[in-house]
Amino acid sequence: GVTTIEPATKITETNSNGGRVRVLIGILVGDFLHNLCDGIFIGAAFAFCGSSTGWSVAISTVVHETAQEISDFMLLTSPSAGNLTPVRALALNFLSGFSTLFGVLIITYNDVSDVAVGLILAFGAGVYIYVAACECMPRVHKNAKNLLM
Repeated sequence: GVTTIEPATKITETNSNGGRVRVLIGILVGDFLHNLCDGIFIGAAFAFCGSSTGWSVAISTVVHETAQEISDFMLLTSPSAGNLTPVRALALNFLSGFSTLFGVLIITYNDVSDVAVGLILAFGAGVYIYVAACECMPRVHKNAKNLLM
């Protein structure tokens, strides 16, 4: 999600069609896999931890995805990056978002052991903690510091 933004802007400095294709593939394939994992985490939470935990994971995923999908859209439509029309960017972003449903179906319709579910949820929680600690907190700290000055 967030890590695709920096490499994508470096690739587009070449301003070539090959650079554009690499940006599009990086964003869309990365987003597809990211959403697939989100779906697995959501499905595991609902299937094995109950609806309360499932809804907590689902809501936190929606909040987390909102900022990421906006940044993906901005890169997809940027003339120096993806250079797609807004309609095409929305359509491709929407299609990559369907992988969330695939992730939910994968975890729901397979026989998964309790150990595997624990590992899946621990990994998902670790990803969210990492993003909060490494991406969000430095920005919050910087903004709070600026407000106090």
